[in-house]
Amino acid sequence: MPLVKHCRKSRACVLLLAAAALNLTPSDADTLLLNFTAFLVNGTCEFNLDKSHMNLGTTLATEMAAHTLVNPQPFELEIKNCTIAGVSNPIIRISGQGEMLDKWVFRNSSSTAQNIGVMLVNSAVPPTYASRALSPSDDISLTETGGNIDNQKLPFYAGLTCGDATQCANARGGQVVASVTFTLDFL
Repeated sequence: MPLVKHCRKSRACVLLLAAAALNLTPSDADTLLLNFTAFLVNGTCEFNLDKSHMNLGTTLATEMAAHTLVNPQPFELEIKNCTIAGVSNPIIRISGQGEMLDKWVFRNSSSTAQNIGVMLVNSAVPPTYASRALSPSDDISLTETGGNIDNQKLPFYAGLTCGDATQCANARGGQVVASVTFTLDFL
């Protein structure tokens, strides 16, 4: 009530009291909402593959042998025009559909062959089945020279395998389709 005592002679107080009594809030027409979004990156690089499609040949499923990498073919991932100088721990993340056949193999769900997939190896020399197969949980560290990762060529091989003896016993012919994605990331 002290507000009423002090405001009896003032016209402005009458308006103030009326607004307070009605508890007026702005209408929806007086309110605007502005949403903000942004995508921040540590940098970018241009990736180029020396091959956009690899034909791993035609092989009889019955010729696939356990613990064997068939017809491994080389390819390179070139990294250039990077804008990430000074950023630490750049990596290439590997991703793609596949399954474990003693070792990880890449194969899309559209593959008609059974228990046969593409084994991917990060190597400059022809690999064997004993080589370390890459899987979607793998990262490849990039070499920094003077804080820059520009102008690198990462060597890879891809070949067919049916895995171990148990998996190969169940191999069936058909088309093997596989896709691998290489993504720049930072640890």
